[in-house]
Amino acid sequence: RLEVFDLYSALPAPVAKEMAGLHEMWDTAMRHFRLAEWDRAWPLFHRYAARLPEDRAARYFLRRCKLRQREAVEAARAGD
Repeated sequence: RLEVFDLYSALPAPVAKEMAGLHEMWDTAMRHFRLAEWDRAWPLFHRYAARLPEDRAARYFLRRCKLRQREAVEAARAGD
């Protein structure tokens, strides 16, 4: 299990403020991710990462969503 948390106080003030403003988006994206709703999680992580391009956690979850989407497509093709 991967635990992700933010230490806002360790970040430059503008970045911490931006992250705090995106907290709801992050929570929603994570909820979709945990429910394996890759097509719903990916756009939220993408928007988040566009606003905070240095956020490595967002990039990680973007990659995971894409991987899971690709796996789902391949599984569907194999089932045909």
